[in-house]
Amino acid sequence: MTTSTQVQHPNRASVRTFIQTLIPALALLVVAVPPFVDIVLDEVGKAGVNLPEWLYLALTGASVACALVAAIVARVMAIPGVEKVLERIGIGAEPKRARLERLAAEETDETPVPDDYEPKH
Repeated sequence: MTTSTQVQHPNRASVRTFIQTLIPALALLVVAVPPFVDIVLDEVGKAGVNLPEWLYLALTGASVACALVAAIVARVMAIPGVEKVLERIGIGAEPKRARLERLAAEETDETPVPDDYEPKH
């Protein structure tokens, strides 16, 4: 039985997961955080210490959006063409050496030879 490459190479899986999470987090940080901070500061200044109810909904929505983008990035990284590019830059799901060994093993003919076989040369 073969184990998954994530189990065989947990460091690679960690790097891939980090990249998959970093991309949407950075997008959220660049796009949503500055206006969000302005709104929070403005609202807190107006209302004292009480934050508006919609703010909690907005935070939940931002979390869901970040998770959605992470899921989309993970799915895109699973596309065979994208996986080939990731292999070229060294962060493919399967290390190059392991992939080459697997391919070499698949190419060899491991059909058992019958006991009574005699070549006819």
